[in-house]
Amino acid sequence: MLAFQFSCSQKTEQKKNTLQSEQVKVKEKLIPDKEDKIYRGNTNLLTQKEIDEFGKKGYTFIAGNITIGDINAVESSEEDIRLDPLKTIKNIDGELVITGFKNLKSIQGLENIERINGDFTLSGCGLKTFNTLEKLSIINGNLTIGSNDFADEKLTEIKGFNNLIKVDNIYISGNSALQILNAFHKIEKTGTIQIINSSLEKVDSFTSLKNVQSFTVEYSSSLKEVDLQKLETVSRLLGLHENTQYKGKITMPNIRKVNHLYIVGNSNLENYCDFSEAVKQNKIDTLSAYANKINLTKEQLKVKCR
Repeated sequence: MLAFQFSCSQKTEQKKNTLQSEQVKVKEKLIPDKEDKIYRGNTNLLTQKEIDEFGKKGYTFIAGNITIGDINAVESSEEDIRLDPLKTIKNIDGELVITGFKNLKSIQGLENIERINGDFTLSGCGLKTFNTLEKLSIINGNLTIGSNDFADEKLTEIKGFNNLIKVDNIYISGNSALQILNAFHKIEKTGTIQIINSSLEKVDSFTSLKNVQSFTVEYSSSLKEVDLQKLETVSRLLGLHENTQYKGKITMPNIRKVNHLYIVGNSNLENYCDFSEAVKQNKIDTLSAYANKINLTKEQLKVKCR
């Protein structure tokens, strides 16, 4: 059960990233240690019984993809699910997918994972908090946390990933109750960071981020502030789109280059002055600003914010 929300304004960006990922060289396989207990091949664990039985084997290295849940299911499973039996897993030479469990309350059991040599997806689960994976340092693929949003169970908090230093792209989408994002503090460079449909008031988690291809926050009606203290370059798109309470507060004291600044559909945005220094110093190549409370061109912004 995989369901994600992508902004219309970002579909082109998503296609670009997909095409690029298809063109990059094949990932190098992870090499198990001599003491590893290896499971070879892909595995799909659909029930708690299957998780328990797999966990009893004590595998430390998965040479393939591991899927927990039914990616083809129309409805989410209501079985109570625990991942504790998987606590011996340290490395996955493939993808990790967890999807479609309404009563998955925790991902405790995955805390010893160090490397994932593929995408990591958490989708359609009843988690309220995501607060582990402190040993995970490398995701050789995309990280997607999407659509964990049931009527009575909604994801409100993401913490962790604080030893993660490499990931291709980060997509956090369709978690409408998400209020706390305190993670990713060691990421210095990545492709796209996209946050869609959240309840975040402030985005300030990426404390080491210096270089990114695209960084967007969209359809997050509570957003009031973006703080990117160390950000230096955005090689494609810096976007703020359809954030109804956003009024223009952003901190980027070290910014050197933004290819395209996209500020669209923020119905209360009227103050562009936090962007003015970067515009005046020609650090922003192009600007799209429309459907906001007030819309300014680059030249108008230079005059208005002196």
